[in-house]
Amino acid sequence: MSKLYETKVVKLQSYSSIELLYLLQDVLKEITDRSGKMNKIHSEMDKGLSTIYHTIEFNEFSKTDKVGMFDTMKAHLAKRRIAKNEVYTLQRFGDNFNINQFYGKLGKVIADTQSQIHVKSKEPVYTPQGTFTRFYAEFLGGEKVE
Repeated sequence: MSKLYETKVVKLQSYSSIELLYLLQDVLKEITDRSGKMNKIHSEMDKGLSTIYHTIEFNEFSKTDKVGMFDTMKAHLAKRRIAKNEVYTLQRFGDNFNINQFYGKLGKVIADTQSQIHVKSKEPVYTPQGTFTRFYAEFLGGEKVE
């Protein structure tokens, strides 16, 4: 799998069409991977919150300990909110878009395209390492890469 981007700033106009397909493939893979990770984190956050509830329910606390427990619970709830928002966003995407099916079709399109480019041009197939970027970025309005 290619990694076309190293930072959050991606200059899409600098990529060839095949490189954009590789990038899309990477993004779909990241969404799929992140969905599983976020579900696991959200579940762990819920278990941790349950532990905090039980600790509060079955123990006596001094005023100082109550403040500490409140701070612990508040910090835990803030982390849980982040995980919950991520899970919700990824679920909404997954509910409306069959990622696995599209990912499979995209892989076939990339393979077929790579095959056709190679056969027709007798040149090396475009790769996500920047072949297109070096030669055509200036033509497309992107930054020239040496």
